[in-house]
Amino acid sequence: MSVSALLGGIIIAVATSLNLLVTGKVTGWSGILGGILTLERRTLRSNICLAAGLLLASLFDLQYRDGKSFEDPRRFSEGLSLTGFALAGFCVGLGTRLGNGCTSGHGVCGLPRLSVRSLVAVLTFMLFGVLTATLKSHSHFLSDSAPHDVVRISWLSSNQFTFFLLFCFAICVLSNVKMALDSVISLLTGFVFGLGLQLSGMTNRHTVLAFLTLDAKTWNSSLMFVMAGAVIFNFFSFSSILARPAPVIKSNAFGCKNTPKTVTASLVVGSGLFGIGWGLSGICPGPALANLVLGHPAMLLAFFPTLIAGNLLGYLWQQSFGPTKSKSM
Repeated sequence: MSVSALLGGIIIAVATSLNLLVTGKVTGWSGILGGILTLERRTLRSNICLAAGLLLASLFDLQYRDGKSFEDPRRFSEGLSLTGFALAGFCVGLGTRLGNGCTSGHGVCGLPRLSVRSLVAVLTFMLFGVLTATLKSHSHFLSDSAPHDVVRISWLSSNQFTFFLLFCFAICVLSNVKMALDSVISLLTGFVFGLGLQLSGMTNRHTVLAFLTLDAKTWNSSLMFVMAGAVIFNFFSFSSILARPAPVIKSNAFGCKNTPKTVTASLVVGSGLFGIGWGLSGICPGPALANLVLGHPAMLLAFFPTLIAGNLLGYLWQQSFGPTKSKSM
């Protein structure tokens, strides 16, 4: 378990390093999802390709490994009611938008750059995640009191979904042929990142909860190796990449060099909210997107819709009251 977790973390780091080197972009899934939801023109094409790549990795596992990297619908919904999934999704969506990042943006990509904001965010969402998961394990708050058989929602076949994603990718490429390499790298980044999530165990929400729950008998340390492998690899790769004057396919400097450095109340509150949602569900934005193709009712009907609602509410709050130039990671 520890070896696969470490390798999964390194694969995730390779994907994020590739994206930074070639396109100059930080691979933060809350920002990617938020950019798609708000139709952010500057990054929409690459964000769609990133999401398509991640979903294709899930379809690959479903098609050729019978979905072994994911939980079946009954196991996935076990231990949390639909209300709990909905509340967790809302907290994750709103929290990551207000906090400008999640485990990928702040953890995998922020810590290697020695970002103080990311360090504060990671410590905050880890603290609230551990507290929430541990308290819930003892109180059974929002647990499903009447477990029942859960069936997978077959909204599209694997082949139909694959065709749809490749069609979206083709549209992105054809919409701007000059930026075709950007679209290809984004698709590849999302696919490799998805494989890393699967190998590391982060697509399995109960593995994440076992890490966040402080219990001497059931604690699972494997996710420490995921973060360690990703952060250590990226510390060296990012240092080398950011020493370059510009990304491979762009002439302008790396955007992450100009991100805000001030620790704000929004960052702390948002990271805390994200930690609560993560501690309740064991799901953060990247794995949530990866799990979409599995057809879990709790994901499709509760967690993901409220994640979208929370993200959009956070966007409206930022537009009305927050710094207009803040960017999600």
